[in-house]
Amino acid sequence: MRKDNGGQSVVAALTSFVDQYVNDDGLADKEDTDSAKLTLQEILESAVELVEEVKKVDGVQSDREDLSKSETELKAKETDKKNNGSTEVKQGEAPDDIGSEGLQATKAFVQQIRDLANTSTLSVNPQAFADQVDMAAAAVDGDTEVVAEGLGRALAAIAEAWDAHNNPPESESGSAETPASTPEGELSVDVTPNENGTVTYTIQQTTLNIDTTDDGVENGTDVTVSMTATDGTSFSETEEPGETEGSSESSGQGTLNLVVTGSSASELLSIRIAEGSLLQGSGSYNETRTGTDGENSFSETRNESLQASLNAVLNVVLSQLQPVEEGQPTVEFAGGFSFSLQGFSSSGTYTESGENPPYDHSTGAYSYSYQYNDEYTDAFTTAGVTLSGKFSNSDGEQLLATVGVSASNFSQTCTEQYENSGSATGFDDTNPEQTYIDESDCETSESEGDFVGASLSLVFDVDLAGLDDDVNVTVNVNRTGLE
Repeated sequence: MRKDNGGQSVVAALTSFVDQYVNDDGLADKEDTDSAKLTLQEILESAVELVEEVKKVDGVQSDREDLSKSETELKAKETDKKNNGSTEVKQGEAPDDIGSEGLQATKAFVQQIRDLANTSTLSVNPQAFADQVDMAAAAVDGDTEVVAEGLGRALAAIAEAWDAHNNPPESESGSAETPASTPEGELSVDVTPNENGTVTYTIQQTTLNIDTTDDGVENGTDVTVSMTATDGTSFSETEEPGETEGSSESSGQGTLNLVVTGSSASELLSIRIAEGSLLQGSGSYNETRTGTDGENSFSETRNESLQASLNAVLNVVLSQLQPVEEGQPTVEFAGGFSFSLQGFSSSGTYTESGENPPYDHSTGAYSYSYQYNDEYTDAFTTAGVTLSGKFSNSDGEQLLATVGVSASNFSQTCTEQYENSGSATGFDDTNPEQTYIDESDCETSESEGDFVGASLSLVFDVDLAGLDDDVNVTVNVNRTGLE
């Protein structure tokens, strides 16, 4: 029940939690800095981990409908508290009419109806709040594309610098030189190796003039961008000759760890990649290759296998910097995207061959052929996507939503066939032969008793003036069969 329980018994841990709850007068949804105190987000996070442990127990089917549904719902609620929750300690409130009867209960019920009516009248808060969001979106619509373009250019510059650092060009002396900075158009990236083995790529605050129109008129918008990416990726591979001539064996493994922060802003709109945005993963591959390479023909067969896992988190904040009209509130959207792929594997056999004998100039005879045949199977144990976001205005009104989607035990086998060949016997051949095939097909391994599990969870919160209590709605959907 606590992060620092040190192997406490259930009773002792529960007692510690009760003590914390009583002494602190409640429980926070989340916390800004890590501490020994428990939050609702951490309780939900532990519940997700508990479900994962249950799925590992012998005799328990990991794709059970109720387990997948529970895990998706818990992940959605945990993400909702992480992105949209409050750090304020709250004890929680019991309804005023709890246990009441008769006139008191009737009055409370009437007040709840009035509250609902206050927020349901089109001329009052929900519609007004929606109108504010719509007006803000319309006001910054012209800048949305250029601000996103600025962010894209910064990411492209970081990618260019990463490539130059990891694949440095050779100098005149023949040795590779790693650049300290890399220009990419109007942007310059500072490359800084760190003592812990990571490399930091930095774009200092730079103003770009961006025009996304194609009308030939120079009418760009000034966009200020900055970005920092810290890369801790590591990869190693080996390649050795095979047992037969023309064959080889190779393998590799590595980890991916990339942390990114940055921003792009015009006078009206700001897009910020917030702290906590990262891309992490690990993987390995094996490949055996056999083939021949003749003067006018070649053939090759590759057997490949890949295993990988991936986790991605992107935290984004979009802020309206100026109100639509003086006195109007500004609107902000803060959202998070997370993606998880576990137990991914891909294995297959890929064959490729071709033949192109010299053209016979004396008779006009010719022939050619090229074909490949691929058969591979892709599968994953679990995959999940969670989207969480909050629209809010400077008046304190807000709308929050989190949606989580997950799938489990997916597998499909695909075949691809391509052939392009032709021949003619000579100049007098009026009907040369030609064959063209381009086919592909994928089939899943689903059956009525063994199908891909899928579940969806939606958490929806509204806090508007005119409503005494926040509205909270949770929707869960679970796939129960092939249809």
